[in-house]
Amino acid sequence: MKRVLASLIAGMMILGSFGSFSTPASSGLSDLIKVSTEIPYCDGSEEENCGLQRGIEQIQRIEDLETERSASEYVQDVVAYILSFLAIITVVVIIYAGFVILTSVGNDEKVSSAKNTLLSSLIGLGLIFLAFPIAQFIIDVLTTTQGTA
Repeated sequence: MKRVLASLIAGMMILGSFGSFSTPASSGLSDLIKVSTEIPYCDGSEEENCGLQRGIEQIQRIEDLETERSASEYVQDVVAYILSFLAIITVVVIIYAGFVILTSVGNDEKVSSAKNTLLSSLIGLGLIFLAFPIAQFIIDVLTTTQGTA
């Protein structure tokens, strides 16, 4: 069982690493990529109109672009992504515990160990679902206290 699980994990790691190291030069697509040195918001007539301020003006014309966000909103986004990742990992652990229960073949030690893992992962999943509202409440309290002081 351990050997099968280890080979599955190793296979996923090997297959997952293929896409992370490919570059355009190594994949044979370098002739299709054309590098442009032109600045897209510069008309080329005046050099002073091609500065940073001109680029900022062009970006501000884009609709639905968030330009003003507080640090607490960024923290909330990071916390949400981390908790989503942890929830996915917890579901995988729950599936693993169910698989161990199904393949225990009457071994009471494996069944009790898998039940403990299942119970712990369900408690963890509950804590994960409660963690975001708790973190958001703490961030709201901290931002309102800073605004009044």
